[in-house]
Amino acid sequence: SMWNHFNKEMENPKTLYASKIKVEPKKNILTDEEVLSVVTSETKPLRFKTTKHEIDDKRMLGIELMDMHFGINTLDDYQDTIRRLTERLESRKWDRVAITFGSDLMHVDNLKNTTANQTRIDDVDIMQMIEDVKSFYEYLVSLASKQANEVKVIYIKGNHDETTSALLIHWLEARFRDVDNVEVDTSIEEVKVYTWEQIFVALTHGDKGGKRTKNALSTNYPLEWARSKVREF
Repeated sequence: SMWNHFNKEMENPKTLYASKIKVEPKKNILTDEEVLSVVTSETKPLRFKTTKHEIDDKRMLGIELMDMHFGINTLDDYQDTIRRLTERLESRKWDRVAITFGSDLMHVDNLKNTTANQTRIDDVDIMQMIEDVKSFYEYLVSLASKQANEVKVIYIKGNHDETTSALLIHWLEARFRDVDNVEVDTSIEEVKVYTWEQIFVALTHGDKGGKRTKNALSTNYPLEWARSKVREF
């Protein structure tokens, strides 16, 4: 724009100019499908044979791992946990092993060291955190698949690591996609429910509406609830 400026000290008007430029940031937006493709495309699937076990006394083992917070905790910190889980898995042949994944499995959600709610917390070694999670779960699921007729891995949303663990559950699915007795649940519902025989199990991280969630289970899952004699939340 251009205009003339004049005051009492000037003999002639002075021409003034102003330039205005509107800019917006360049956008480099990845879709969810593109991100998942990057996570899983270079993942080499494991390949090993599994055995269908004849079991007279059928049992299910629930390995419900919550709030592990890898990042501030390391794989070395969980060596005793790994030992105890190994002993339990190898103590017999199982009809099913159900393993949770997520539920604050990792301490932070991104490279900025914030939670999923953008709360700034402890600085952690992000890459080591992810490698520790991969090592832990690859070992655990591999062993479970050799000891059980069926392995079910269930993603549970957490308030610390919702995005990071949601991506890594897809890595786990890609890693075990050729292992015929492993099923990986990658869905992102707040509450997950599964049944085995006459047992009903509901899982959630617990940071949202715990009591309301518990009271609504029989309404939200009426068939599973009615067919079960044992119910766990």
